[in-house]
Amino acid sequence: MIHPIVETTSERAVKPAHTKRWLKLRTKKWIDDESIWMFIDGSSSGWHAAVIHDPFAKKKIELAEFQEPKSANVGPELLSCLIGLREVDPTKPLTIVHDYIGTGAWLVGAWKIKSPNVQEVVDLIRATIEEREFTSIRFIHTGGHQKNDTDFGRYNAAADRLCNEQRVVHTMVDWEYKD
Repeated sequence: MIHPIVETTSERAVKPAHTKRWLKLRTKKWIDDESIWMFIDGSSSGWHAAVIHDPFAKKKIELAEFQEPKSANVGPELLSCLIGLREVDPTKPLTIVHDYIGTGAWLVGAWKIKSPNVQEVVDLIRATIEEREFTSIRFIHTGGHQKNDTDFGRYNAAADRLCNEQRVVHTMVDWEYKD
């Protein structure tokens, strides 16, 4: 189930509020609940990445792939969501943090899709969600290229770094999970 509201840490994004009933302001930029947290990013070069913080498996997963972009930066942003969805347990709650607001807006059905290339990737994401039977997905939009020590800033920077390194990555790191 996809939650119909996108949360955002950007005050500018929620103004004027009456026109964006699908968008809600979030003041926290921290991992603050027991769900899998996936931080995604894409670049116009075609590189896209996901950094996954999974407290259930007690792992951090980093992924990066390349696909020739069909639609500038938007395609890789969406593809980063797709590669992450393939790696997580669909029976656990999932929070996807993205720095392009359209990612959440398109996937909750708040924005109309005008590009056939975007429609193709959104359809792939929705098919993956349905096929893998995800139980709970929510979207949080946050500013990109943040220079702060919040969880959102650190993990968004890690996904951005993976895109800029321009190499295929698939790593899984165990960590000591603390309650």
